[in-house]
Amino acid sequence: MSKRKFRSTALQDVDWTNVREKLKNQPVVVAVDVAKIDFYATLMTPDRQMHVILRWKHPLQTRALVETLQAQLAGMNFVVVMEPTGTYGDPLLDLLHQARIPVYRAAPNRTNKAAELYDGVPSMHDAKACYVIGRLHRKITPSAGSSRRHSNAS
Repeated sequence: MSKRKFRSTALQDVDWTNVREKLKNQPVVVAVDVAKIDFYATLMTPDRQMHVILRWKHPLQTRALVETLQAQLAGMNFVVVMEPTGTYGDPLLDLLHQARIPVYRAAPNRTNKAAELYDGVPSMHDAKACYVIGRLHRKITPSAGSSRRHSNAS
């Protein structure tokens, strides 16, 4: 199996007109790879196609990401799925809850085990991680345990 190419675009450089055209009002999963500073996310449609891989600096650009998603995906059906990786993702999670954007938490062990299944390469990097997170969320329903809806009611 050949390697996939995972090229990311800085949040401020995304051509949102082009992205919205590709999404064509389909349900979208925004799959986020959480890290200390360098965050990545992909926008994935039901056919499991990535339409853009975003990157941004956390926490400096995290609020801008949420505001951009709200503005650019307004009126579209979208959810965010992310791994519960320590506390680095908590500020993003809080901003998403404040914006009333549905958030799911992906099981990290499934993500790690699935890495090699998608491109034949067992190693993981940020852009590939968000792709795998999105694929798993799309492939397996939340009731099957791949993702759990995160509630801010706790």
